[in-house]
Amino acid sequence: MLSQLEEQVQSALLQTTTTDDDGTVPVWWQPPSDLGPVPEELRERALQLEVAQQHAMDRVRSAMRSSRRQSAFVASVPRPGNGVRSAYLDTES
Repeated sequence: MLSQLEEQVQSALLQTTTTDDDGTVPVWWQPPSDLGPVPEELRERALQLEVAQQHAMDRVRSAMRSSRRQSAFVASVPRPGNGVRSAYLDTES
């Protein structure tokens, strides 16, 4: 279980796509209901995973903010045919 989560975090940090064995991209992870507490020997690894997941989420949020800024910039550029026409003034007549 931890290995799968670690692979998904590493994939997110590398901005690649992780797929399950059947080739589908995991969308939402639900912990199995019968897991019980984390064994003591896996505690440190689970804590490191939590830190890595937080780092991955921070990078995704940053990428989303950057994408929104870029999208807003592109949307602000006038497009041809949007009803705004250039006006030219003949000053030599």
